[in-house]
Amino acid sequence: MERVYTRKPAFAIILSLLAPALAHATDFELCDALAKNPDDGIPACTRLLEPGVSGVNQAAVYNNRGTGWYLKGFYDNAIADFGEAIQRNPKFTLAFQNRGRAWHKKGEYDRAIQDFGEALRLDPKNAAAFADRGSSLLNKAEFDLALADFSQAIRLAPKYGLAYLGRAEAYTGKQNFKAALADLNQAESAMPEHAAVFNNRAAVLIEMGEIDRAIADYDKAIALDPSNWRPYSSRGEAWRLKGNLDQALKDHDKAIELDANAVDAYNNRALVFRDKGDLDKALADYDRAILLNPRYSRAYGNRGEIWRLKGDLDRSLADLDRAIAITPNGPVYYAFRGETWRYKDQLDRSIADFDAALRITRDDIAALTGRGLTYEKKRDLARARADFRKALELPAQRDRARAVPAQETARSHLAALDAAEANGKVMGPGGASAPQTPPLASANPAHPPSKRLALVIGNSEYRNVPYLQNAAHDADTVAGALRKAGFQTVKLDTNLSREKMSEELRDFSAAAESADWALVYYAGHGIEIGGVNYLIPTDARLTTDRDVQFETVPLDQVLAAVEPAKSLKLVILDACRDNPFAKTIRISNSSRSIGRGLSRIEPGGATLVVYAAKHGQVALDGAGTNSPFVASFVRRMLTPGIEINKLFRLVRDDVLDSTEGQQEPFTYGSLPGREDFYFVGAP
Repeated sequence: MERVYTRKPAFAIILSLLAPALAHATDFELCDALAKNPDDGIPACTRLLEPGVSGVNQAAVYNNRGTGWYLKGFYDNAIADFGEAIQRNPKFTLAFQNRGRAWHKKGEYDRAIQDFGEALRLDPKNAAAFADRGSSLLNKAEFDLALADFSQAIRLAPKYGLAYLGRAEAYTGKQNFKAALADLNQAESAMPEHAAVFNNRAAVLIEMGEIDRAIADYDKAIALDPSNWRPYSSRGEAWRLKGNLDQALKDHDKAIELDANAVDAYNNRALVFRDKGDLDKALADYDRAILLNPRYSRAYGNRGEIWRLKGDLDRSLADLDRAIAITPNGPVYYAFRGETWRYKDQLDRSIADFDAALRITRDDIAALTGRGLTYEKKRDLARARADFRKALELPAQRDRARAVPAQETARSHLAALDAAEANGKVMGPGGASAPQTPPLASANPAHPPSKRLALVIGNSEYRNVPYLQNAAHDADTVAGALRKAGFQTVKLDTNLSREKMSEELRDFSAAAESADWALVYYAGHGIEIGGVNYLIPTDARLTTDRDVQFETVPLDQVLAAVEPAKSLKLVILDACRDNPFAKTIRISNSSRSIGRGLSRIEPGGATLVVYAAKHGQVALDGAGTNSPFVASFVRRMLTPGIEINKLFRLVRDDVLDSTEGQQEPFTYGSLPGREDFYFVGAP
């Protein structure tokens, strides 16, 4: 959640230091009042600095002109002018302080801290300089040092609202939310019309899980300052955490409309695009944020995560290295890099990065879970269990957006490990237990529908192309898990001809008319021609593209089979394997083309379609009895209390991890918001 890190106190302009004599009186006045009108003030100050103008305090004029450049966002010009002021007056406290603020704006926090320190050497009772240095320390995640500076500012100026605001941020960094709220209440008393108070208090409330109260505070911030982009973007992040991605996107768009250079708004909007599955749009927003601020570590870190999700692990590492170089005390960046190292199968490096994250923040739930996953992949199951258990014991109070799903992952993997141990099973690739016997779970869903039906098809024994190893095994595993999850009717079929597939779908469609849930799972070959998806029966020959309409089953036919269900309509396609038909089929029409994998779709009518590999990708069979997708799906399905949309996001993460970024499951369509859907309810 974004908070106001950078304090923005007005620059003090050096008044009455310009001799009234020989220069134009208007230029003195304009340069003196530059904060009100920098467009006129900057040229006036420039004229006062021309050779031959006498009676001018050049240090003061350079400081004033630097202030003008700062207010217009030309920070390099501002730094140069403040430096000229310091050169002419080495004891010019305000020029050091102003230059520190300009360095801060550029993200050069060490240089800013150095200038603020020099200002404090010259004026040890300068409360504003202590608060300024505290702000730069915050951006370096130096929370203890920042606390000390803000506290000193408050001792020097007990009603200094901006110092309370900054100290609250330092307390938040140390997870002391009670102290942060107390300081924000003090800040509200000192400056009740300051929108940043409500913006920052909302951020603390979100850390505490009180999102509705946070949105109310963002509403107050917007009412106080409707032209400020920040509370819009921060409220958008709150909507994202509530799962309302469309409302979140509207708020971020509004923020960017108000300020096209708002780097945090681009960062926040990219998170929405990531959650929507549009990784390319997320990348574009991170690119824009970095273009605006090349030292914006948050955008580098988040872009590194996107590259990992897209499978470009080298770019992921490059971005995360950059984020860590800029902000070496940022635990999230080490945790993200630990994930990428695990994808690259560099397991010792992965653990080293998770260790680094946990040295900075001992109770980082996401880092504990990530390290547990790496230990699991190393087959060090005792340490994996220890990390998963510790992640579950901790309260998800810090960084809930990462902590809550991390706990779900820890719970699922711990259940699978315990079940594997109880049943004496051998661990499969990546440390996940082979799922022939799914982990025990409650058979009662949280919202039990009156009738749940499933049709499960696995085509392995193709007559005209080589045997498909895992499809029939996967179908058998899924059918067993669905029965255990409480489906009243599960029809399992393997190795079906086109005629038999059509017959089974017709019968299932008739039965679905009386069902609340209708689910079809298909494992086997599929093909996309001219943007249309088809499932391939075992008797298909597919000599030419014309044969497709006579020898395959269109995906639309499967969607029609689940359509009559009253509540949930779910189609799961593990059909994106490396397809031998695509290599031999002859294209008779130049307007048609064969895609790699299946093409994306837009199902309607409260329907979800889940691909084992997103459009354009190929699904992997894996080295075990089941494919990576099925191994994760079965484990997640039988973990109590995971809502179905979240479940498939977790499956996506699992498969990306186990395939080292090569395969990304994807979900298309949406479900109504009037109820939640669970395979197995919470105990």
